[in-house]
Amino acid sequence: MPDISSTVAIVGFGRSGTTWLSDIVSKASGEALLFEPWHPEVLNRSTDFSYRSSYTEEETAELVDHLSGALDKRQPVPWLLRNHLPTAVHESEPKLTQQIWDQIGVLGFKTIRATLAPDWVLDNIARRMIYVVRNPLAVVASIVRRTNFWEFGWPKTYEIFSENAFAGASSDLEEVHEKFRALPSMSSDLEKIAAMWAVTHAVAVPRLEKASAPIVYYEDLYRRPFEAARKVLDALGMQHRGILPTYLFTPAMTTMRTLHGRTGLQTVTGAPVPPDFFWRDTLSDEEQTTVLQIVEDFGVELYSADAPRPRAAIS
Repeated sequence: MPDISSTVAIVGFGRSGTTWLSDIVSKASGEALLFEPWHPEVLNRSTDFSYRSSYTEEETAELVDHLSGALDKRQPVPWLLRNHLPTAVHESEPKLTQQIWDQIGVLGFKTIRATLAPDWVLDNIARRMIYVVRNPLAVVASIVRRTNFWEFGWPKTYEIFSENAFAGASSDLEEVHEKFRALPSMSSDLEKIAAMWAVTHAVAVPRLEKASAPIVYYEDLYRRPFEAARKVLDALGMQHRGILPTYLFTPAMTTMRTLHGRTGLQTVTGAPVPPDFFWRDTLSDEEQTTVLQIVEDFGVELYSADAPRPRAAIS
């Protein structure tokens, strides 16, 4: 079993920057962060174990055994190397994939499927964890644009989330569960995605604060990339690891529409990117209001560059 005290986990809701941040940490450390060990490509019982806020003792033993096998490279599933392969997983040469497995060290993993149980992750598999939070409007817009995002299909993913999120949950989640049950019948995908985001953060943030676990905001990684990345590495005990520009800007940071400079995110013409850049062309004003109302109903406070952050925040 891997050393739980040295294992790193990057956790966050889908489309919140977990892949980007895991790239930064992996490149700075020189070791691999495995890609989505809860994913159905890797875990046979992914449907049962994803989006859970708690696990029984038997489930914990089964899941820890699975995760340990991945971290110890006893389960050399190509999907776990998705971020470290030069081509798409299904196009990669088996010999090259095996060579990568033979040569790399494994530092930890990143996941979007254990977001409601950060305390379980800390207690059972990774003492060092960073939780990534991104503005819900940006998250919803990104998912709406990426129709192939859901690994179980849609709306099946929402049904699994609804069934799993409070399965066996302790009484401290009853208020959140009651709010979720009380939501009016939601017909649109946008409402369902917003509800998933709101439930996830209503459950996770108090648990993170109780555990004094660090939160990093996606927006800070864009606004102050070097400073935010430095704080992440320091929080993971990597104070002596350097940061090179390519860790921050390639490939996840550079897109056809945006680029980074000393002053933060810019358009390709050099103009500053406005706060609503990530959702203004995707969500109407009415849709934005709908998302924010659902988030407000669950009492989740939104990121503000100038407002106080949760006690657990590091950026």
